[in-house]
Amino acid sequence: MKTTCDSAKSEANQRKHGVSLPLAEAVVFTQRGETFPVISLRKANNREIDSDEQATQIDP
Repeated sequence: MKTTCDSAKSEANQRKHGVSLPLAEAVVFTQRGETFPVISLRKANNREIDSDEQATQIDP
């Protein structure tokens, strides 16, 4: 999946929230043709991180 983000918006988000669009952990995007532009993002909270880790854990 190819994602895109506005560089000016990414820089503004970095200044305001301390995270750039490409490094975000919780992302909202929409499909536009073959690409998925980022609409919103934030750093994932501990509950979301734990949930994601459990969902992606591979049993030995």
